[in-house]
Amino acid sequence: MSNDLENTNLSSARQEPLFLDLFTFFKNPISWLKRTVNQEEQNSKKIFIKVLDYLWISLFLSIVFQIFTFLLSSLVGLKIEEYNSIFQEIYSWGLFKAILLATIIGPFIEEVAFRLWLVVTSKNFLISLPFFLYYFITFIFTFLINNKFLENKEIYENYSLLLVLIISAPLFFLELKKDQFVTKNFIKKRFNFFFYFVNIIFGIIHLANFQNILGYWYLFPFLIGSQTALGILSGYIRVYFGFWWCFFSHFAYNFLLLVPLYLISLILDLGYFIKFNDLKSVFDSLIKANFGQLFLFILVSILIIGLLFYISWVFNYHLQQYLKYKKQKEIIK
Repeated sequence: MSNDLENTNLSSARQEPLFLDLFTFFKNPISWLKRTVNQEEQNSKKIFIKVLDYLWISLFLSIVFQIFTFLLSSLVGLKIEEYNSIFQEIYSWGLFKAILLATIIGPFIEEVAFRLWLVVTSKNFLISLPFFLYYFITFIFTFLINNKFLENKEIYENYSLLLVLIISAPLFFLELKKDQFVTKNFIKKRFNFFFYFVNIIFGIIHLANFQNILGYWYLFPFLIGSQTALGILSGYIRVYFGFWWCFFSHFAYNFLLLVPLYLISLILDLGYFIKFNDLKSVFDSLIKANFGQLFLFILVSILIIGLLFYISWVFNYHLQQYLKYKKQKEIIK
């Protein structure tokens, strides 16, 4: 994406804690579109460190949602891994294809569809709209098929493309021929709603990863909680730092979640993608594993545990900084 495409406004340098930045932004996202560029905030190394901090928060929230999902699904007797079809598909791709599609191509297209147009320009709108509509319409068809409301799995893609064309054409016309009618009169004027709407939809479309799940509708917020949190935090990174940093955060998130578990599945020769609560299969495989498999498993496990501890430390550090800041502000008052 070019600089013209970006038109990203960065906030002025401040000393407030990271959480305060987030809370301030989430209360009124549109205010951040009007901030001026500051040279210090354009320093790539500083941006990289900040984006990593937001990445650790996303991963921490993802782990929390996974734990709650596991506990709640266990209480209702639901084996969630039996309903999640996307992991088996990813495993069938092979490691290289999985990394390429699940951590690079997939996240890039999703960022174009859901986050590119959060910096509101006509060009960004015209690029993002067809991708967003295709994701949303495809989700509806996939969800209906996964829950046995529709049976024809082949025809829905053609319908999706047709519906994208039908909906996009008049909106394109209004935007191009009526002096940015859509972006000026709808998106910019209602940006706060638009910001949350787009990112919540990003979370909702991940329900398409599950089959026959409609009877457990009360678990939906937990099943898609991590993706929704990622979407909102990525939206913040998009508006604050720009498209490519947003894409990097999404890439790193998927990479750090998928690749370690994929490697464990390969090392132990499980024949499928290990899930969060699939510990029995791991223990059974460890009993039969040779020395090389055990060594690699221990190495990967140490890296995962170290990463989890680090993520928890970062989250706690920024939380304490925020609480300390709030306390100081109260004393000053």
